[in-house]
Amino acid sequence: MGTRPRSKLARPLEVLKAASSPVRYRILLALSQGPATWTHIAHLALGQEPWPISGKLAYHVRELLRAGLIAKNNGHYELTALGQAVLNFVAELERWDGHGPLSARETKAQGEN
Repeated sequence: MGTRPRSKLARPLEVLKAASSPVRYRILLALSQGPATWTHIAHLALGQEPWPISGKLAYHVRELLRAGLIAKNNGHYELTALGQAVLNFVAELERWDGHGPLSARETKAQGEN
């Protein structure tokens, strides 16, 4: 049997799943301030020393790395462009009141009328 092709939604859903954890979201927010070490992430995102929570932190950092939301560079973790896009998307959702802004499709349809 062959492998099933990945659906077009597989990647976006993977990214949303990775960002959906409150702990991982706090890590993304911490890294939006700039690159950080493991210890710095533990302090900023979790408010703790890294040693009692290293397993938990390792799991969440690994999920963010796997989804491409953060990267490791010279011992520092940093937010990727995709990670920043997710933070921007969440910020937009926080501002959304249910009545606007219009989706790209709705904006295009109104422009055609």
